[in-house]
Amino acid sequence: MKKIKQYLRVYRLRFKLALKIQSHSLANFNIGIFAFLVIQFSSILFLNIIFENVVNLEGFSFYQMIALYGFSQLTRGLDHFYSDYLWVFATRGYIRGEFDKYLTRPISPLFQIMIERIQFDALAEFLIGLLLVFYSLVNLNIPITLLTLLQILFFTIVGSTTYTSLKIIGAASAFWIKNGFPVVKSIYSFADFAKYPLTIYPQALQTLLTFVLAYALTAYIPVQAIFMNGFTGTLIVKTLSIWLLLIFVSMIIWKRGTNRYEGSGN
Repeated sequence: MKKIKQYLRVYRLRFKLALKIQSHSLANFNIGIFAFLVIQFSSILFLNIIFENVVNLEGFSFYQMIALYGFSQLTRGLDHFYSDYLWVFATRGYIRGEFDKYLTRPISPLFQIMIERIQFDALAEFLIGLLLVFYSLVNLNIPITLLTLLQILFFTIVGSTTYTSLKIIGAASAFWIKNGFPVVKSIYSFADFAKYPLTIYPQALQTLLTFVLAYALTAYIPVQAIFMNGFTGTLIVKTLSIWLLLIFVSMIIWKRGTNRYEGSGN
């Protein structure tokens, strides 16, 4: 408990510092928010065009598709908010020897990397995703009860940490190949598949997105559970099993990577 309080205190201090820095660059923040809004608007417009020509997509109605897209943005936005610096570390953390400074402090190096940057413009992505989820609930006449809110919270945590775990695996590849950016980029590129029902893809890709890269946890499974009456014990066990295994694998890969780190030299 004492260690958890220490980490929370460090994160709170880092958050305050990041907030002060952000307050001096509001122009960049506003540009970032505007860019996200344009992307979200164009994606929703694309969905609307699709459903002008089809009644449903693999059993998904228009508002269920909006919920699917909303969850994909909700979970991705939260991950983007707190772990964006993993991209930078994957690119130059090993090559420039930046990892050395994290090893000199009595706090987890991975935690230090995670709090190195707080991406405030990701709040637009997160809030739009949340708005779309609730918009879909209302239009599908699904009661917004305490249980529904807890389900949304649960799957938001699962989905965002799924994104983070996959980025950790990609960033850890830098300990072997020096520049892990191509690996992170390759893994993250599959995230776009999460915006649509998994059943539209070939079986091999469905298996990959469910049991290996696990992007099904970021949107498809949450929508099945909340919007399609699929919240069953079997689904929860399946979700928790895949999620916990992914976190475990990411921590093992990260640990093995840090154990082989010898510094960048001169």
